[in-house]
Amino acid sequence: MKRFLSLLLVSLLFSGAARADFTQATVNRSTVPFGQSFMLTVETDVSNPQKPDFGVLEKDFNIYSQGYVSNVSFINGQQTSTSGWQLILMPKQKGSFTIPAFDINGASSQPITINVTESGGTADDGNAAPTYRMSARISNNAPYVQQEVIYKVSLFDGGGLQGSEPTFTTSRDWVIRSLGEPEVRPMVVNGKKSREIVFSYALFPQRSGRLEIPQAHFEGFYLTKNKRSIDPFERLFGDDIRSALLGDTDFFAARNPVRLSTEPVSVEVKPIPAQNNGHWWLPAKDVVLAQQWEPQNPKFKVGEAVNRTVYIKADGVLDNQLPDLKFSAIKGLKQYPEKPESEMKAENGSVVSIAKISNVYIPTAAGKMTIPAAEVDWFNVNSGKYEKASLPAMEIEVEPSAPGQIMPSETPAAAPDGNEIK
Repeated sequence: MKRFLSLLLVSLLFSGAARADFTQATVNRSTVPFGQSFMLTVETDVSNPQKPDFGVLEKDFNIYSQGYVSNVSFINGQQTSTSGWQLILMPKQKGSFTIPAFDINGASSQPITINVTESGGTADDGNAAPTYRMSARISNNAPYVQQEVIYKVSLFDGGGLQGSEPTFTTSRDWVIRSLGEPEVRPMVVNGKKSREIVFSYALFPQRSGRLEIPQAHFEGFYLTKNKRSIDPFERLFGDDIRSALLGDTDFFAARNPVRLSTEPVSVEVKPIPAQNNGHWWLPAKDVVLAQQWEPQNPKFKVGEAVNRTVYIKADGVLDNQLPDLKFSAIKGLKQYPEKPESEMKAENGSVVSIAKISNVYIPTAAGKMTIPAAEVDWFNVNSGKYEKASLPAMEIEVEPSAPGQIMPSETPAAAPDGNEIK
C-alpha cells in the first residue's frame, strides 16, 4: 500500500511539471533593413507555459508588441497543441545581433542571428518583404543666416507603406515650414511597382556657423496576413471558406512597424554681411511693393478721408522677417496707419510672405503736397547684392473744403484705428 502511494505521488509530481518535448524560436526574416521590424515566434508543446524573460532582447531591439498565441490541430483523430508568444521587434542599430536561446520547462530553443543592413536593403531569406528607405537633399549648403533653404525628403515605398508626414528633431537653430502636399512619383524597381513620396520643406537657419539640419523621422507600418495568430474561421473552414465569409479584409492582418530617419547633414551658415551696417536684414529671392487707393483714383479734399493700402511681397522669407513700413509725416496731411496684417503661404516651391499696411490720409489744408516714396531695402540671395523695392513719390493737389464744412482739426470725432502721424 505504501509503495502504491509513493508511485502515485511521483506520478502526480511529474504530471504537474511536465517536461517540454520541444521549444523553438523562429523569425520571419533573418536579414532586416534598418528601420524595419521582424517577427519573433517562441513556441512550445507545454500547456500554459511560463513566459520567458524577453527583457534580454531590449539591449539590441525595441519590442513593439508581444502576444500569446495557441494552436490546436487534429490529425487522424489525434490532437496536437502548441502555444507560445509572438513579438514584433525592431533593431536599434545596424550590425549583426544574436537572439538568445529561451528555456521552457527544460527544453531550449536555438539562438538566432539577425543581420541588420542599411535601410532599403533586401532581405535574403526568401520572404520578399517590401523594402523602404528615406533620403534627403538640400538646395544650398552655405546659406546666409535666415536665408531660406529648400529641403526635400524622399520616402521610398516598396509596397503598402502607411503613416503620417515626417516629423523633425526639435532645434532652436532652425525654423521649418512645410511647402504643401507631397509629390508622389510612381516607380518600377526590379520589375516591381513602388513609389517615391517627396515632402518639401523650407528651412531657415537662425544663427551663423556650422549647423546640423534637424533629422526627419517617419513612423509607419505595413500589413501582412498573420498566419500564426488564432483564426477560428481558418481552423474550422480553411482559408478559402474564410475569404468567402469575411471577404478580402485586413481583420487578421499583422501590423509591421517601419521607422526611418534621414542622415545628419551639416551646413556652414554665413553671417549677415558687414555692409548691411545694422539695417533690417531681409535675405530674399525677390521683394515687390504695390499699393491700392480707395477710391481708386483719389481726389484729395480738405476734411475728406482717402485710404491707401501698401503691400510688401517677399519670396523666400518668413512673415516675421518682413520690415515695418514707416510713413513719413506730411505737413497739412493727417495720417492714421492701421496695424499691419501679414500672411504666409507656399508658392512655386518656396515660402512667400505678404504684409498689408493701410493708412488713412485726411488733408487739413489746401494746396500742393508730396507723399514721399515708400522703400524697402533687401538682400538678393541669388545675385548676392543689395537692392531696393520702392513706390515712387506722389504729387497731390488738395482742394479746399466746401463752404461751411467743419475742418478735421475742429472735430472731436474719434480717429480711425492706429496711431495718428502728426
